[in-house]
Amino acid sequence: MLSKRAAILGFVLLTAGLPLSYAAAAEPAHREETLPVTTRSAKARNVFEQGLARFQSDLRIETAVNIWKQAVRKDHNFALAHGFIAFVSRDPREQASHRQAALGLSKKVTKGEQLFITWMADAGDGHFLEAIADMNQLLGLYPHDPNLTWFAGWWLIHQNEDERAIPYFERTTNFPGSWNELAYCYAARRDWPRMMAAARKYMEAVPKEPNSHDSLAELSRVMGRFDDAFSEYRAALQLDPTFSSAQLGIADTYALAGDQVRARVEYEKAIKMAPSEAQAAEWGLQSAATYVREKDFAAADKAFQAVAGQARAKGLGEPEAEAYRQMALYQENPQTALELLSKASDVLKEDKGMSQAARDEEMAVVVYTRVLRDLDAGNREQARASVAELNQLATLSRRTTIQHAYYSAHGAMLAAEGKWDNAAQDLEEDDRDPFALRTLVRAYQKLGKQAESNRAAETLLSLNRPTLEQALIVPAFRLQRQGERHSRVGGPAAKIADPLASR
Repeated sequence: MLSKRAAILGFVLLTAGLPLSYAAAAEPAHREETLPVTTRSAKARNVFEQGLARFQSDLRIETAVNIWKQAVRKDHNFALAHGFIAFVSRDPREQASHRQAALGLSKKVTKGEQLFITWMADAGDGHFLEAIADMNQLLGLYPHDPNLTWFAGWWLIHQNEDERAIPYFERTTNFPGSWNELAYCYAARRDWPRMMAAARKYMEAVPKEPNSHDSLAELSRVMGRFDDAFSEYRAALQLDPTFSSAQLGIADTYALAGDQVRARVEYEKAIKMAPSEAQAAEWGLQSAATYVREKDFAAADKAFQAVAGQARAKGLGEPEAEAYRQMALYQENPQTALELLSKASDVLKEDKGMSQAARDEEMAVVVYTRVLRDLDAGNREQARASVAELNQLATLSRRTTIQHAYYSAHGAMLAAEGKWDNAAQDLEEDDRDPFALRTLVRAYQKLGKQAESNRAAETLLSLNRPTLEQALIVPAFRLQRQGERHSRVGGPAAKIADPLASR
């Protein structure tokens, strides 16, 4: 389902081409056709290069970050290495400290390196349009640098700009990781043949790398091939028993397949293997969601509260806020849900260590959830105020997550008012949001567009993402489409299953 508003971003994304070169501190930038790397330590430079090669081959973020940390230890003034760590790390505190270090050292390096650091900083601060401009300017300065081309694609795919990332990876298929990223881009298109072809090319390039099996497993799961997913995840763990992503994948697949008890056992294993406290907390949330799948909401409350408490003790605001937000989704009492959402907002406002980009994105999702719960409770004026708040966030940031939150919330508001045509246009924006897709199915039905309704329904039915939203919406929708009574799913989740059902 293509977005009718995709052109709103209208980015002119430049392309690039050959290997990254390295310059000593005294070498002039104008002699370089590719991005210089300023360091006075040859050993640091070599280590940095090793980290880059590993990252573009096996895509192990923690491995690459640890290698770049070694480079920083050999040269504390290695600005670009600090910048790469800040750009790639999954640890918000690590991102912040290395971003600060890179910015502090940026005056001592070349113009190109300064631009890379500015790009990294603008991205971290949530200045999406500025980050795009930085990226374009950098690629314009070094149009023959495949590493910059590859990083542009990698950054775009992590902004949910999968379609825009494709040309970058198609130009850099000499890096094995490009085939992996292309597979995920094609998955976003639901182009299953090209997705699997790219995934297999990645495996052919690095057959003994566990990530190739891990990716093939996840992509198999996307198509509902759970047995294939289990097989590939286990193959990854045979190659590397410490490969936490595969262990997490096994847990996620059991959750989607309906075995929640086994899923929790596997999540516990994954959490013990997590490379950071932040990821351990995130995976704890996925484990807590298994109780919602079982409709044991009291146990779910206890599990989510435990994750929130652990996150607070460790100073991790984002997973703490997300715990409260997810709890709000399934509460039977709308007022309880809104109180939890207020707690989530407060956590985000008080966490000083979180990047502005992460704060804005999580806040947008919290406000969107508030719109859903207000509409469920019949509080249209409050919902309208929250949509206006989201509009302000979306105006300030063009990040895809925030844009999707706004359009989905606005579409839900319009649908509640019976403005089905305009609602459908907004709800088309995010074909991965189960709430938006379910309302879109109904909007098309109201408009007499049965073919469009069936297509939206098929998209919703095929969602195999291990999220709480999927747990609340997709299984019930599958039962409904099979002709079974909706009341069979029961429980508090039914309270928000369709706030428009009475219309």
